[in-house]
Amino acid sequence: MLEAVEAGTVDAGLINHYYWTSAETPMQRAKLRFGDPGTASALVNVTGAGILTGAAQSAEAQELVRFLVSEPAQRYFAEETTEYPLVAGVPGPQGVPALAELAGPELDLSDLASLDETTRMMTEAGLL
Repeated sequence: MLEAVEAGTVDAGLINHYYWTSAETPMQRAKLRFGDPGTASALVNVTGAGILTGAAQSAEAQELVRFLVSEPAQRYFAEETTEYPLVAGVPGPQGVPALAELAGPELDLSDLASLDETTRMMTEAGLL
């Protein structure tokens, strides 16, 4: 999507901000914009980690999850991949609004469980 906007193939698109901030070459046409609080374009995606039931007692699995939410790992995500950290005290990435400023729309994420429902919601929001 970012390449299509940059090439002028499409006028706008939705991407995760870190694709723009990590682009290998500076964008000339494509600009990063964050939506107004409460709008669909201010939606914040959440990445999760979990341990499968069959590995619930795995020390390695527990160690991995502990590491992912540790201060060093969260600092890496913020500084190197410009993702928002979830650990208090780790500063957010540079060049993007603070997470507290990005008030996404009120919605039940289970409403996005199907492509049809997701497409309907995006159409209603004027994004398609």
